[in-house]
Amino acid sequence: MAVINLGKLVYLWQGDYSAATAYAAYDVCRYQNKVYICTEDTAAGENPASVPVKWDLMTEGIPATADVGTDGQVLTSNGPNLAPTFQAAIISENTTISVAASGGDFTTLKDAYDSIKDKRIAPDVTVTVSLAPEVFTETASIVISHPDGAQILISGPTPLNTAITGQHGVSGSAGAYSCILNVTNASIFETGRYCLIADATGS
Repeated sequence: MAVINLGKLVYLWQGDYSAATAYAAYDVCRYQNKVYICTEDTAAGENPASVPVKWDLMTEGIPATADVGTDGQVLTSNGPNLAPTFQAAIISENTTISVAASGGDFTTLKDAYDSIKDKRIAPDVTVTVSLAPEVFTETASIVISHPDGAQILISGPTPLNTAITGQHGVSGSAGAYSCILNVTNASIFETGRYCLIADATGS
């Protein structure tokens, strides 16, 4: 019975181009960020640039750029121009950012906010900016404008608790009362600071 050699019926992927390899017709390889198909047998070293008559371009990738984005960003293209862009990174789990003069993630509230202003926050995730128990002086305005701002919590230090032991006096009138209270530990209060009074007994 006669044997008919049909040759290669499909393309044969050869991976990255190697100058040491002699390629045959219908071999496919990657060369300088592009994919080529060999149209006729080549000798070693006959690459698509040096002997283009033996190669046809199949696909062309996007050249690498200096802008490689940051951790967690998603690479997209802007349509037919194939220019790479990066979507905002996503904070996917509850995160606490500490602000302190030393030992914290940042030394100012502004720097802490700037670290997340270009990131999105996943649903049901909270970002807490925790301020240390000290005085912070901000030299620039802080504008909190974030698409997920409802999920950003700015909190102060752990509350300093004391008990009210009695009332020293009341003055003033409706809407403007002044009440002096006796507490067990007055040293925790600083002049000009505000405090919250809570009913710890539930009565």
